[in-house]
Amino acid sequence: MSNTAKAFENGKAVIGYIAAGDPDAESSIKFISALAKAGVDMIELGIPFSDPIADEPEQQRASLRGLDSGANLETAFNIVREVRKSCQLPIAFVSYLNPVYRYGYEEFFSECHNVGVDALFVIDLPFEEKGELIDFARKYSVDLAPTMVPTSDERLRMIASESDGFIYFVPTKVDASEASRMIDVIKGSTKTPVAIAFGDKTADDLGTVPQGADGIVIGSGLAKIIGEYGKDSADALSRYIRSIKDKM
Repeated sequence: MSNTAKAFENGKAVIGYIAAGDPDAESSIKFISALAKAGVDMIELGIPFSDPIADEPEQQRASLRGLDSGANLETAFNIVREVRKSCQLPIAFVSYLNPVYRYGYEEFFSECHNVGVDALFVIDLPFEEKGELIDFARKYSVDLAPTMVPTSDERLRMIASESDGFIYFVPTKVDASEASRMIDVIKGSTKTPVAIAFGDKTADDLGTVPQGADGIVIGSGLAKIIGEYGKDSADALSRYIRSIKDKM
């Protein structure tokens, strides 16, 4: 079992997303520590990118704040290196392909392995093009995990059958019933856990999570807090995560 999958061992996982360097690298390290103590089961660390067109607005703003602080891929590696001194939670990078390509595939995955990155989501990498990365990912024991959106059942099955780590399912433009059906389709083709986008919802909204999901990814909710409180966000982030964990 990969370290990524261990996040789902004890029930439904809570996965927290923050953008590296939002509002600065030192704060990112502090925020990850706060989230870990509050009970998240995995950290997603976003690589700031100048054109985050597939992100929700709050996450776009978080990415741009990271860029404003001077953060880049090297910053993200340094954050993980520092976090690993005291935290062994699974950590997944979330990136567009361009930063990974520019860094060099071999060099990127080697450094992921060296600092302790467990998984990678490449937001704009089509399933058909993952062959560019998969050999490097497997060589360095990094799960190349897919992001999935509603599509045909055939395509859901195809992507699920070759998934690693966990699947991040973003059920855009479908209701909870249809999202639950699609999760059933996905899980009929893989034993890989499926986490679903939770956005900026609160603990009172947990009842709206589609049936069958193995966890939730909280991105916009955390980004909104950091946008409001800046460097002083740690306590508010912890309260938000605890309120959700208490009702899971």
